[in-house]
Amino acid sequence: MKTLTILFFIFFTITIFGDEKKVAECSYSEFSATAEVIKIERTTQSIRQKNGKPFYSGVEILFKLNTIDKIEDKEALKFISMEYIFKLNNGWYPGDRYISKYGIRVGKKYSGILFIKKSGVCDKNVMFKLVELNGGDYFESYQIKKPIIKEPIMVKKPVIYLYPQNDVEVEVKIDEKGGKLIHTYPKYIDGWRVFVKKDGTIISKDNGKEYYSLYWEAQQNHQYDMSDGFMVKGEDIADFLDEKLEILGLNRREANEFIIYWLPLLESNVWNHIKFVGDEYNSDYPLHIEPSPDSIIRVYMVFKGLDKPDFTIKEQKLTPTKREGFSVIEWGGSQY
Repeated sequence: MKTLTILFFIFFTITIFGDEKKVAECSYSEFSATAEVIKIERTTQSIRQKNGKPFYSGVEILFKLNTIDKIEDKEALKFISMEYIFKLNNGWYPGDRYISKYGIRVGKKYSGILFIKKSGVCDKNVMFKLVELNGGDYFESYQIKKPIIKEPIMVKKPVIYLYPQNDVEVEVKIDEKGGKLIHTYPKYIDGWRVFVKKDGTIISKDNGKEYYSLYWEAQQNHQYDMSDGFMVKGEDIADFLDEKLEILGLNRREANEFIIYWLPLLESNVWNHIKFVGDEYNSDYPLHIEPSPDSIIRVYMVFKGLDKPDFTIKEQKLTPTKREGFSVIEWGGSQY
């Protein structure tokens, strides 16, 4: 038995048949008819549509038409003996949720009008106006959950200050255990080789240019534990950072630069959950510096914005670090 694909339209309007010129040239014979569901199955063709729009696996629904009105035209009778595949108005196969929504099952009958081409140039030779099913209901494609693409966590704006007691040549390397370096300035070529003055001025041995700090950013492979920290209103963030950064050992210039960089992001949140990460960060991105510094202070802040505070979070205890001798200071952070 031959099988044809026809569209089942919920509304019979002039737009179904194309433009006005085609409507004038085309005419149909109309017959009252019923459409009975005779098979519901997955086929290679219907399943394949999930690989593109509409992104879901379709189901092939076969109908057989039976006319209520008597048909004498021999050409028209040919259409009655055929099976028809139900598709939505745009040519998509319906899916499982469409079948469930409209209660489609084998043996169920639907009433409507069968349109068979009589004369002229028509877009379709056969159409069926189906009342109970909405051929324009594309809800399944709208409800497809698109894969969530997680943006990589970035270690943002770590800058390294070097404060030797005397003018000295220094080599600085960062171990990339926690994630690959993405941006560096000056350019990181298997480390930084620099000449550092007593006042902290850095001169690159690779290009001879002067810098006040070494800058790097990296992708972070994982999030740090946020079971403790601080709950801070966005409007209170400047005072909070002034207090905590002093405890952590940043001087006023370093704290100013830290706050200026992070303030717009933190103030835009109603609440902030903030944590200063120490050992885990040092383990992910160890610094290797020659000659070895007498003290290293690394201030690394992670935070996430909240609409409401979570006061179940245990407050973090901060341990002050003193600067001694040749000191290296670094600050940076990440937003979760």
